[in-house]
Amino acid sequence: MPVEPSFVLQITPSGGTCQVEARCPFLSGSASATIKTPSAAEWQKRLQLLQDALLWRPDTIKARTSLPDLTVNSNRLRAAQRRRASDVSASEQIIKETGQDLFEAFFSKSIWTAYTESFEKARNQMSTLHLRLSFTGPGLSYLPWETLHDGVRHLALSTQSPIVRNAHLDSNIDLPVASPPITVLGMVPKIKNTSEFDEIDTVSERNNIRSALASLIDQHKLILQWSGGTPMDLIHSLRNPPHEQPTWHIFHYSGHGGFDQSAQRGFIVVDADPGPVGVSTLKSGSLTLYSDVLSGILDTTRGLRLVILNSCGGASGSSSASSAAQELVNQGFPAVIAMQFPITDQAAIYFSAILYKYLADNTPLHHAVTHARQQMKANSMAEWITPVLYMQSANGQLFRT
Repeated sequence: MPVEPSFVLQITPSGGTCQVEARCPFLSGSASATIKTPSAAEWQKRLQLLQDALLWRPDTIKARTSLPDLTVNSNRLRAAQRRRASDVSASEQIIKETGQDLFEAFFSKSIWTAYTESFEKARNQMSTLHLRLSFTGPGLSYLPWETLHDGVRHLALSTQSPIVRNAHLDSNIDLPVASPPITVLGMVPKIKNTSEFDEIDTVSERNNIRSALASLIDQHKLILQWSGGTPMDLIHSLRNPPHEQPTWHIFHYSGHGGFDQSAQRGFIVVDADPGPVGVSTLKSGSLTLYSDVLSGILDTTRGLRLVILNSCGGASGSSSASSAAQELVNQGFPAVIAMQFPITDQAAIYFSAILYKYLADNTPLHHAVTHARQQMKANSMAEWITPVLYMQSANGQLFRT
């Protein structure tokens, strides 16, 4: 598959300013701008506002994490509620306003001119121009880039301008396309409904994934298996791919997760392994598996092309610490999909079902994510902004089915 041109936006914070450099094959040179670094404290308020907007009806939703009080306490949010009759339209207005503010902050005149010139040239060649965001560190990767709105449209909702994040500067892992059978390993912990965790509908998610991949499974082009919910279960499964297959290609986690502000690390929640006799200090029930430990475990198999963390906060970070997703990409995993906000059960199930349908049809990864966003928005799910795609492949074609 031909490599699609990228409009690379390299973002380098330095003290109170931020250097933004744009590069693209359609440009004779690069375009650059120096902007004032957005206030982390102010953007944390904006992120909370977005989260409140996405989870507008706390009495009717279940989210894949233990949620804080969702009482709407923002004057702007209350004003939006008063002037709009629909929950969805109010949420979408906040998303649009956030995306416009983010766009205006980073797309100065020189950057915008370079982007529009590149976009027009790509369109004239009937090619996609995906926006690739490269970060020199945690820096500004915690911002909700998927909301970007140029005054006319959300970039992430168009297959002509999909948004891809890349933790490494301009890195492009040139992997040979994996041939069938594609191997998919899922993990669903058996965490019970408690005061700390809501019970989530992983049964429906598993059934939808199986349904989306059924034709490939029936044709022996894909193998889908599910691991147990403990770290030892996962290690055992990773060490033992399906018969005669050398590796696993996709790891899919469905459960609870988030970003630990005190530890400044992303995590997923798994079942705790039973401890040896005589060891009483180990935690029973559930276990917080931080991203550095998860990365080490996933390295048990060397062929993973895609990691999907379908849980809350897998792509949440801070101005000084990377999210779980970004850490995994920093460790060399070619592509990671994770969520930058708490996500409701319905949205998580719907996103994964649509994503796998498109992947099963040989759709490049970034286009599959974009199509899933489009269908979420068409079905009045404001959480279309929640999924984040980190991808180091230039064309997104990680598999051949």
